[in-house]
Amino acid sequence: ALCKNLFHLSIWMLSILQFSSDAFHLRTNDAAFRRPSLARHTSKLGAAMELWLDLRPSGPSTPDGNVGAADAVVLCPDQLDDFLSSPEASGATAPRVLVAGDDGTLRDGRALGGRPLGACVDVSEPSGQDAALSLVGSTDWILASFGTDGGGAGTDGGVPWTMIPAENLIGACSGTSTSVAASVERAEDVPGLAHALQLGVAALCLRSPSGSTWDAAVSARDERSSAPGAHPPSERRAGIVSGSCARTRTTVVADRVCLDFVRTLSSSEGVFVGSSAKVLVLVLSEAASGSGYVPSRPFRVNAGPVHSYVLMGDGETARYLAEVVPGDEIYVYDSGTGQGRVVAVGRAKVEPRPCCMVHLESPTEDRETGGKVGAEGQVFLQLAETVRIGRVGGEGCRVTDMEVLQDDKMTGTVLDVILRISGLGTHVGKTYDGE
Repeated sequence: ALCKNLFHLSIWMLSILQFSSDAFHLRTNDAAFRRPSLARHTSKLGAAMELWLDLRPSGPSTPDGNVGAADAVVLCPDQLDDFLSSPEASGATAPRVLVAGDDGTLRDGRALGGRPLGACVDVSEPSGQDAALSLVGSTDWILASFGTDGGGAGTDGGVPWTMIPAENLIGACSGTSTSVAASVERAEDVPGLAHALQLGVAALCLRSPSGSTWDAAVSARDERSSAPGAHPPSERRAGIVSGSCARTRTTVVADRVCLDFVRTLSSSEGVFVGSSAKVLVLVLSEAASGSGYVPSRPFRVNAGPVHSYVLMGDGETARYLAEVVPGDEIYVYDSGTGQGRVVAVGRAKVEPRPCCMVHLESPTEDRETGGKVGAEGQVFLQLAETVRIGRVGGEGCRVTDMEVLQDDKMTGTVLDVILRISGLGTHVGKTYDGE
């Protein structure tokens, strides 16, 4: 009898704990919002940067003094035997040997058979960038070259485009097993490549090993090595929390976007939007109008102006509303159940409408882990009774019901609104391990 009573007491205590958890935490069961693993988002901020020397015949001759100081050298296949027999290829300071094949492969010159390490890709054309992006996650290295002055679609007839292609590759490779090496033609390109998106390339390949280029590369490498690391991933992950919002006095006429979905949404379902991808707020569907003034539109979310971000169906990528087209899949979240689903857009309707700015603020501490997750942001939403912000428990707050902030006093602040926050940076809508 005693064991039976203890069993029932344990069940009763577990139910109390579960109730407390439900009362104080927003729980998200959908895979898109589960806590990312530490391995996936391991920070590379402050990571060491390698220096490579390109000894292929197309480049100028290399001073002997720089070979031993390099982490790796890049050769053509017919140069390999001569280099391996040279004094520079042996000793404690001997660099790694990389062989760039005519087929675009990058191989380990010291390994029997030339173990594949990566690919050499010319990204001076957009098609080249697409080819490089297609390799992300399937190879160890991408050695990117940016063309020469006066040629290529990415040059505008002058200096080649370097930073934008490099940032695109760095952002895409963040959190993957692929690293980016960048060919450097000019000393003035070194600082930008070394610190792009706060991460920088993993290696600089010096095609012109002049004094100024080499000195700039060494300086950038030393600066990278002494840079502080990123915040722990647990403090930078994306998550859904309850926060607060308040309407400001700012009102503008904006090109507002209504997202009309191919499926019906409930009154507690909506999408995450915001002026920054780091702080998004749940804006509910127009399924709960019920006023008699306008018919219900359960397939529609009045999402705000064209500049706002909306969370896409993968639960990670944020895209500008101006870029959403029919067929795109959006993440739809239910504020009542904490469940999410993916629904396709059937139409994106853009019209000029008056919009007010709503200030958003998340708690300064995650109530599950104690980690610091506080953030502030804002969103512009149309001044209409059908526009509602999602709150915990499936309720909504109409934008027109919110009091206007007076002299920065938080009078009229709406609590328990549903926010999606992230400490990770975004580039072209995709997250990367920067700020």
